[in-house]
Amino acid sequence: MISDTAVLKKLAKIKEIATLSEVIHEVLTALASDESSAQDLAVILSKDQALCAKVLKIANSAFFAQSRRILDIDSAIVLLGFDSIAQLALATSVFNAFGRGRTHARFDIYGFWEHSIATAIGAKDIAETLHRNADRKVAYTAGLLHDIGKLVLLIHFPEEYGPVLHQLDSEGMFLHGAEQSILGFTHCDVGEWLFNRWNYPERLVQAVARHHNTLLPEPEPDFVVGAVRLADLLSNRMHIGASGNTLVPPLEPNECLIIGLDETKLVEVEQKLESAARGITRVLQAMTERR
Repeated sequence: MISDTAVLKKLAKIKEIATLSEVIHEVLTALASDESSAQDLAVILSKDQALCAKVLKIANSAFFAQSRRILDIDSAIVLLGFDSIAQLALATSVFNAFGRGRTHARFDIYGFWEHSIATAIGAKDIAETLHRNADRKVAYTAGLLHDIGKLVLLIHFPEEYGPVLHQLDSEGMFLHGAEQSILGFTHCDVGEWLFNRWNYPERLVQAVARHHNTLLPEPEPDFVVGAVRLADLLSNRMHIGASGNTLVPPLEPNECLIIGLDETKLVEVEQKLESAARGITRVLQAMTERR
């Protein structure tokens, strides 16, 4: 948690901090509800024609390999599914809001987005593998946004964040450890602050705030927190994208077992993620094209 009054004041004064559109807040609500229909999603997305156009462009990309061209959102939802289109809309909107902000020579922004999408896919795969279908949507959303605090720091605290990135090279630390050492707080704390500011559901807030916390045995472990943490670690271990760490954090088998992921199921998740990783670059290419 951020306790430094000066930092909190600086965060509070950031008027130009990126926000997600009202349409995307509605998409998030639809993803969180089991009662939302394909028609509901089509109506929501139709409110933002620019977003619709970008989603259709990605839906027609080589990643989805459709035999015929998809011409409208209704057809896209029918052919690719409610979850796929809602998640594409979310990923596209987040990228548009944050993707082209300030960068740093030691921070691979393109790799960051590869890692974020991989973590989202991995968290969803973990939920599906463990038959936690009710959790798969929120797991994907939390995975996609789990490191958003890094972007706030990179864009709005460049002078303070530069030394953090330099320390990674000189002392061989994990990024969140370097943040805590130099800043007194981490990107997890900033993400928690931002999600509370956006009034996001508590399950998302907790996943963003706690994804670097070691999973401990407890009567009712938070599954989404666990899924995002393990997907983050898997993405790092499999070198999909770049989280900002120069070291690969260890993946402890005991942590996997806490949420029910035994060795056989872990291999299944890794295989799914490895297969999906081949298409992440193509999705990002479609997102970054301006025309």
